[in-house]
Amino acid sequence: MSGRRTYSPKELQALINEGVSAALANMPGGSNTRQNCTYKEFMACKPLPFKGTEGPVDLTHWIEKMESVFSISNCAQANWVKFATSTLEGKALTWWNSVARPMGLEAAHAIHWEDIKTRMTAEYCPDNEVKKMEAELWDLKVIGTDLATYTNRYLELILLCPGMVPTERKKIDRYVKGLSENIQASVHASKPQTL
Repeated sequence: MSGRRTYSPKELQALINEGVSAALANMPGGSNTRQNCTYKEFMACKPLPFKGTEGPVDLTHWIEKMESVFSISNCAQANWVKFATSTLEGKALTWWNSVARPMGLEAAHAIHWEDIKTRMTAEYCPDNEVKKMEAELWDLKVIGTDLATYTNRYLELILLCPGMVPTERKKIDRYVKGLSENIQASVHASKPQTL
């Protein structure tokens, strides 16, 4: 006997699987990017807190940041609501508790993220606030040469009032309309296809 061990097909497959897994874990972007981050890893990505008193723009920022943190931390979708609602404070935490307690925390954490966004938008972006933002979007104009402030506010408002500018062409047209006449001419001449 040569001292070589023979392996059963099952043992051989287990060794192959182990080797493949180890190789993938060491590759950039390989299976070492876990799909189930811990709460500590999630919080290390510094998600924003939301108190419910900041207004619709800050709710939008909170949602955007939360979705960024989900991606960066490789958070499992099953944990999105659980981890995100842990960042709620004050009035927003009270609102969440009023949603979660009647159904039980486990069932509340199973609510789909899109549903939570819809519920929070309904709670923190009431119709009268949305109408004010729509009016602001309609009347928004650049002041002097402060294009950066105008652009930033425009982008915030189109996120909050998507129905007013449902297509890329309408977004461009609405943006250009708020520019000074001399800038409008330059923009029209360039025939932009995207905002």
